[in-house]
Amino acid sequence: MGYRGRIRNGAVVFEEPVSLPEGTVVEVVVPEAHENKELTLDLERFRGILPANLDARDAYRRGLLEKHR
Repeated sequence: MGYRGRIRNGAVVFEEPVSLPEGTVVEVVVPEAHENKELTLDLERFRGILPANLDARDAYRRGLLEKHR
């Protein structure tokens, strides 16, 4: 059985409530390139519209910096 969660302050926080007995041994598996894959799939919709050499992460970061000036 698998559960999804994220790391917050050094601990796994599950997306849904999980009822496991105290002391249960668990194994955490980090999906390889999970975040990059999602970003790539989202950008795929814009193929031919966005410049081919666009660095999406850098553009996003610059947009945030500009917004919060």
